[in-house]
Amino acid sequence: MFGRLLKHYLPKRSPVQPHEAYELWAHSYDDADNIVFAVEETALFPMLDSLDFTKKTFADVGCGTGRHLQRVLARRADIIVGVDFSRQMLAGAGAKFANSSVCLIESNASNLPLASSSFDIVLCTLVLGHISELDIAVAEITRILKPGGIVLISDWHPVNHDHDAQRTFRIVSRDGSSATCAVQSFPHSIHDYRKAFQKHGLAIEDFQELFIDERLKPIYEKLGKLDLYRQSRQNPLLFLYRLRKGE
Repeated sequence: MFGRLLKHYLPKRSPVQPHEAYELWAHSYDDADNIVFAVEETALFPMLDSLDFTKKTFADVGCGTGRHLQRVLARRADIIVGVDFSRQMLAGAGAKFANSSVCLIESNASNLPLASSSFDIVLCTLVLGHISELDIAVAEITRILKPGGIVLISDWHPVNHDHDAQRTFRIVSRDGSSATCAVQSFPHSIHDYRKAFQKHGLAIEDFQELFIDERLKPIYEKLGKLDLYRQSRQNPLLFLYRLRKGE
C-alpha cells in the first residue's frame, strides 16, 4: 500500500489531506532532519523552559509522536495529556511513554474530549494552519484552559502562502524508497489569529516571528541545507505566540 501511495503523490505533488499525510509520515517522523522543527525549537524551548510546570496540568494538542512531551515530563507536571488525530503518530508516542504517566488521546483540535477549564498550560504547535475553521479550534483550546492559564501556539507563517510555498514533508517507506509530499494547509492571516484570540479571551503576552537570518544559518549548515538557506534568507518561516486566558 505504501508503495502505491508514493507513486500516487510523487508525480502530482497535490496537497494531501492532513490526517492521511500524518498517518503516512508517522513511522519516519522522528528520523527526519526537519528545518521547521529545528527553527521552532530555538524560540519554543526557551519559552517552555520559562514556565513552572510543578504540580500543573498540561495538554499538548497535536502532540504527534511526543516530541515535546518528554521535555515537559521532566518538569514534574501533575497531569500530562497528549492529543493527536493520527493513530500512527500516537502509536509512536505510546512506544516512548508506555511506562510513564503520560495520557494519550486520539482526537482533533476542533473537538477535544477534555473537561473545560482543566489545564494550566496548553501547547499547540504547527497544527492550526491545517484546520479550515480556525475559530472553532481556538475556542476549543481556550475552553480546556483554566482561567489565567497559558497557551503556546506556533505555526507556519502565513506569508508563505503569499509566495505559493507549500508545507511539505518527506516520507520514507520501510524499503528505503521516499517521496516529498505537500500537506493541505489554510492561509489564516496574522489578523485572523488575533481576531480569534481576542474573541475567545486570550491576551497576547509574547509574539515572535522567526525569520530565516544569520542566527539560523548554523541550523541549515548542520543539516546540510545551506542552498535552501540562501534561497529563503530574510523570509519569515514561523510565528510563535504566548497567550493567557482571562481570569
